[in-house]
Amino acid sequence: MIPLDSVPFERPSGLRGSLRDLFLFSPQGASVGPGGPQLRGIGFGASVVGTNRLLIQFLESAIAGNLSNIPFTSTNASFSVRFEGGVPRVELADPGPIVAERARTLGKDRILVAMNYNATGFRSIRGQDLGNLRFNFAHVNLQGEQCNTAFSGDCDPYGFPSFENDIMQVDLGLDLKVSTLSFVFAYGLLDWLDATVALPVAFASLEGRSRAQILPFEGPPAVNFFDGTADDPELISDPQFVNGSASGVGDVALRVKAQLKNTDSRSLAALVEARFPTGSENDLLGSGEFVARALGIASARFGEFSPHINFGFLHRGGDLLSNAILATAGFDQRLAPWATMAIDIAAQFQIGGSVLDLPPTVELTSPFRREVTPTTIRDQRDDIVDAAFGFKFPLSSGLVFVVNSTWPLNDGGVRANWTLASALEYSF
Repeated sequence: MIPLDSVPFERPSGLRGSLRDLFLFSPQGASVGPGGPQLRGIGFGASVVGTNRLLIQFLESAIAGNLSNIPFTSTNASFSVRFEGGVPRVELADPGPIVAERARTLGKDRILVAMNYNATGFRSIRGQDLGNLRFNFAHVNLQGEQCNTAFSGDCDPYGFPSFENDIMQVDLGLDLKVSTLSFVFAYGLLDWLDATVALPVAFASLEGRSRAQILPFEGPPAVNFFDGTADDPELISDPQFVNGSASGVGDVALRVKAQLKNTDSRSLAALVEARFPTGSENDLLGSGEFVARALGIASARFGEFSPHINFGFLHRGGDLLSNAILATAGFDQRLAPWATMAIDIAAQFQIGGSVLDLPPTVELTSPFRREVTPTTIRDQRDDIVDAAFGFKFPLSSGLVFVVNSTWPLNDGGVRANWTLASALEYSF
């Protein structure tokens, strides 16, 4: 059998390349039998190169989709400035939500600057622990007159020769962490129109381990093995380890918000945001695709209680990232002059079927019918529903300190057990 690392398999640079390295093993057995060396090079290679390419593509695309969702602070001026006798006086304003958007704008010539830090440790993919993934690779189905002659039978049924029933099982564990430090600048172009730019600096680290095992259907003598001999085969590979990190500019975002209606208690607005693939896709610092969203925003205020609703559409470029319907609902409640609590439920509902299709189950028919499930990752939609809970603390200097946590409420996509974010905001 050709060692898997000699089979043509395009390897990107950076952390994505490290992810693929976890699937490179070098079995020394050869699926040859009495036919001799002319059948060498046929074994698990085709299965790994084909099926594994789909699996790795799935993991990479799922991670990229999550990276495109990392939020930065909403544009809410928590202080206003008025002049008394030519002296500026800072007053506490409606602090607004944290992860959602409210309809009110900053006001003409008002400026908001913020520094937002978000740390995410990915822990699961569609509910399956990223530290405990399993992949099963089936042997290629040998066919043709050469195989018929070599093994004295009909090679068309999947499972003849019998070593076609051997399975290579790969256990994989991943620890992926991504942090972003976003610098946000928002400016009130008009009383009803804001423009915002966010420049994120991203930090990513990846640790991974893998080990493969041949599950023989019969024998010895063995046909597929990693080391040793056919009569004394080594069926478990040496473990593979990767460890790497990267940092750099993430996906730059531009945002425009227009206030459509405003009264003392109710406001309506529309928001358009574009994220550009400026972050390194190979180092998992960006999604690698253009991402845009459009939102309708409704917010109200009843004393110290301010509810809000966001509803819109998320577009992701490329063929492997799904578009989605966006919906966020929540409120912020001022508890004291120095503390405001914000709670939100944020959802993304995938449009249409999943474009991240897992490889199909392999069906072997000889000497009896059996199925090989390619992975423990579930075949399901990647709808995402999160709960966010945080606080804003206005400081005497005019700064606002923000802390927020996000908790997954379902199993769609690549997720963290929880995510912590913090920010410093200043408006003038």
